[in-house]
Amino acid sequence: MSQAPYTDHLEYLGDWFQIVGSPLQIEDSKPNTQRLELFSRILERAQVTIEAGIPIPFEDVILAHGLSQTERTIILILLRDAINPFGELVSNLPFLLQCLREESLPGQLAVRRLLEEESGIRRLGFIECDQDPVPARRLYRLNPRWIQVLLGKSKNPYVLPEVPSNELQAFEQLDLLAAQLNETPRGPALAGKCFWSGPALNGPGWDSLFQPRSDLLLYLRALACSEHRFGRIVRETGLSPADVVALSSIVSFYHRTNSGYPVPAFVDFMNRARPGGKEPLRFLDSGSRLSHLISLEPEGGVPAKQRIAVVDPVRELLVPYTIKMFELAPSIPGDDEPKLPLIERRKPRLTLEGVVLEPEARLQITRALRERDCLKFLSVEWGFDSVATASTGTALLFHGAPGTGKTLTAEAIAGELGTSLSVLRTEGIMSRWVGSSDRNMKEALKKAKETGDVLLIDEADSLIGNRDTDSRRHEVSLTNLLLQEIEQFRGVIILTTNREASLDPALERRLTAKVEFRVPGPAERKQLWRRYIPEQAPLSSSVDLDALAHRHVLTGATIRLACLAAATAAFEREGGKAMIRQHDLEEAATSQSRKKSWPPVVGFTGTHRVRHPELHLVQAAALPEESGKLA
Repeated sequence: MSQAPYTDHLEYLGDWFQIVGSPLQIEDSKPNTQRLELFSRILERAQVTIEAGIPIPFEDVILAHGLSQTERTIILILLRDAINPFGELVSNLPFLLQCLREESLPGQLAVRRLLEEESGIRRLGFIECDQDPVPARRLYRLNPRWIQVLLGKSKNPYVLPEVPSNELQAFEQLDLLAAQLNETPRGPALAGKCFWSGPALNGPGWDSLFQPRSDLLLYLRALACSEHRFGRIVRETGLSPADVVALSSIVSFYHRTNSGYPVPAFVDFMNRARPGGKEPLRFLDSGSRLSHLISLEPEGGVPAKQRIAVVDPVRELLVPYTIKMFELAPSIPGDDEPKLPLIERRKPRLTLEGVVLEPEARLQITRALRERDCLKFLSVEWGFDSVATASTGTALLFHGAPGTGKTLTAEAIAGELGTSLSVLRTEGIMSRWVGSSDRNMKEALKKAKETGDVLLIDEADSLIGNRDTDSRRHEVSLTNLLLQEIEQFRGVIILTTNREASLDPALERRLTAKVEFRVPGPAERKQLWRRYIPEQAPLSSSVDLDALAHRHVLTGATIRLACLAAATAAFEREGGKAMIRQHDLEEAATSQSRKKSWPPVVGFTGTHRVRHPELHLVQAAALPEESGKLA
């Protein structure tokens, strides 16, 4: 008996999603024996649907590229995560193996090879990875461009972007994309920085420059097809795609700086933009297609010290005028840059007694605050003011995973000392005018000193980044200023960060104490569960907080959210007469567990799932071979 066709492709996808498991409850997915039968039924019904003239874009893509059943299932799992109504999720290898019901070692190794070495989904750019150095923690997701194709919203994952009609705006976009490619680090993500990488073009591994290179190459292809003067020159001179990349980098650099492109910087850029392409210096040979468009200055000099310039006729045609990258700040800020608050004052809601902390962290904080009072006595009574070379203030660095209580503890310290908490507002500090950020910082710290408040610099890595990696002079200047101010600050200043490794090393010697906020242990988690369930809340006598604390590794922030979610679920189920039951708390805790952004505490946890902190849209693209023409 033939099956009825699907009404549309969404009903078809819904059947697949039921087989591989629901987005939030993997335990609901079908046993392996039933899954094989269901696979066949869905494929048969899909064939009937296609014969009935009802399109199924997902099936068209899979069949057109000859992907295997395992590859199909991986794509389905990642697609389900991408369109999950509770927010985009990402999966790691253990979770994918669990969804695939792959229990044998050879089968698991085969799946890993599909993801990491050679497969159709890698070759076609279906998947992306965060390059975590630990394979079990490595995260995967679908390329957003392929998502649109699989859902039938686009027929081509490599649609060319729109080029601004204004020639100046078109060049500004080119400058931006070239700068992004230059500034993206090669290799795995740096400490505290996450970004998506595409499959390496020639073999296993991942390419961290995949996204910015793809964005630039697609834009160049669109620019070369446009009616802008750059596009007309490309078409008239018959430049190859590689020539276009080289010429655009030289023109863009001149557009930004009004000077020639240093040869070493040009070589590095071309190696980024065209990995495995021809030697970059060959573009500068007298016989190359670019030879009549560019010149080397000074002629006959050492290549490492030469600059590449665009010849005058081309420069006048392509670069109508240059853009100043920075402008001096006016003496009085203009109306186009509204004055934002530099400091936000908060009245503390609690003291240190009201914060759940590990004993070691509590001891460090208590000692640091006690040391502050002792220094006042030692300086006056024992003469240590002649020995101290810095301020008698207290500088604390709180570092650790998000949601572990760093900001809350800063508020509690202000409550302990009987002062308000002054929070530095980064958006008010930073300015597009050179010099204004430094002046805003001085003004903000002056206000904090006058009030005598505890000063909090949240996400301090955005203001005190490592000067060895900061390439912009104004960033280094702001870091220098803030380091000096911290050393001279006489009150209590607290800095928080999730990315300790990104901070400048010079901060270390200015700190009174550096406190790590780890994921709470079972004892602390039990206290947090008890604290975040109010006494008047109707709690079932069967609730076992000790079991919750041992079973779910959560932070204080996620435990608070779980308590609210459990209470909401109980109320929606029974209204005002409801009771919060163990099942409500377990489900809420499980949901929060899948959002956490730190690795499993113990072992190789198959159900470990995380929400990625930074989900960038990585775009895949490739230009034709160098011998072909771009337009």
